[in-house]
Amino acid sequence: MAAEAKLYHPDTSVKLVHSRSKLLSSEPLPDEVKDLALEALRDAGVEVILSERVTSTTASIGPDGQPLQTLTLQDGSHLIASQVISAISRSVPTTSYLPKKALDSEGLVKIDSQ
Repeated sequence: MAAEAKLYHPDTSVKLVHSRSKLLSSEPLPDEVKDLALEALRDAGVEVILSERVTSTTASIGPDGQPLQTLTLQDGSHLIASQVISAISRSVPTTSYLPKKALDSEGLVKIDSQ
C-alpha cells in the first residue's frame, strides 16, 4: 500500500511504521525475500521505520487550515502526517447492523455446527 501511495503521489512523503524488525514478518518467507521487499520500498522512496509502534495519534489543524495528525512512536519520537492509514493485523468486525442477539461478545456472528 505504501509503495502504491508513493507511485501515485511521487512528490508526497510516504512513511511506513512497522512494529517488527522485518517486513512481512508473519509470512512464511525466507529472510532474503523480506529484505528484498524492504529494499524495493526504500528504492521507491518510501521511508520505512522498523521495530516501532504508534502509541497515540493526536489530531490538529495546521497553519494552512488543513487537518494534521501527530503520531507518537513507542520510542517517544513524533511524526506529523496529513493522512494516516492504519493497517494492523487484527480485523474489526463490520457487523454492527445485525441484531445484537446474533452477535457474540466480540461482535462476531454466532454460529453453530449447522
